[in-house]
Amino acid sequence: MRLNKLAKYLIITYLISWIIWGILIILVNNGVTTSSGLLGVIILAVGGFGPTIAAIVLQEKITLKSIRKYIFGGNHRAVPYLLLFCILLTVVIGLSSMELQPDLPLYLFPVYWIIMTVLIGGNEELGWRGFMQPFLEKSVPFPIAVLITSITWSAWHLPLWLVEGSSQQTSPFIIFAAFGLILSFSMAAIHKKTKCVFYSAVFHGLSNTLMAYFVVGANLIIIFGGIFIIIISLLIWYIDKRKSIQRI
Repeated sequence: MRLNKLAKYLIITYLISWIIWGILIILVNNGVTTSSGLLGVIILAVGGFGPTIAAIVLQEKITLKSIRKYIFGGNHRAVPYLLLFCILLTVVIGLSSMELQPDLPLYLFPVYWIIMTVLIGGNEELGWRGFMQPFLEKSVPFPIAVLITSITWSAWHLPLWLVEGSSQQTSPFIIFAAFGLILSFSMAAIHKKTKCVFYSAVFHGLSNTLMAYFVVGANLIIIFGGIFIIIISLLIWYIDKRKSIQRI
């Protein structure tokens, strides 16, 4: 029964997103719009709500109150964990790049962060870290749940490599998936400590904003920085696990 619920989530998520992104592929590749044009960006953003819609549809009770609690409820005293991962990611990406995109003014950074959190990236977290990650943790250990969620999340993006001019086309899928794994461990750890999907969304929004502002490439700093972030995530999980065992 539980696997059926996960299957429903994945089917709804992939169908919504891939159908909408399929339309985007057709329109862009036939010159109707571009990936960076207004229509292209809107279709891209709408397709990104697949995980969000799936997570809400599969809630046992769907009311404004229950949705608000699902998104914003949790342990808000644990917000320092969000700040920790935000600082770590910013330092790793900043040091690995040391070069800002010249056409993006710094004063608009908060605006981009809000947009990325609400519309382009962060909104996905209602599904991936709000639903799928904790769902899997009921059956498998935290690291395995992160790995499965990360692979599924990365594969979900695959149609975007067929969109001419998309940001995904600037990097190989394996690099994208590797960075996605770093983010997945971070967001899963944030959600595990805070129980608040909104905080995972905020972190996701920050990662997308940083990737837009910095000229990022694969190098030793981002590789070892990413490994360090994953280790921190695993330590947080392991310490929590040890505490839970000691209470029994």
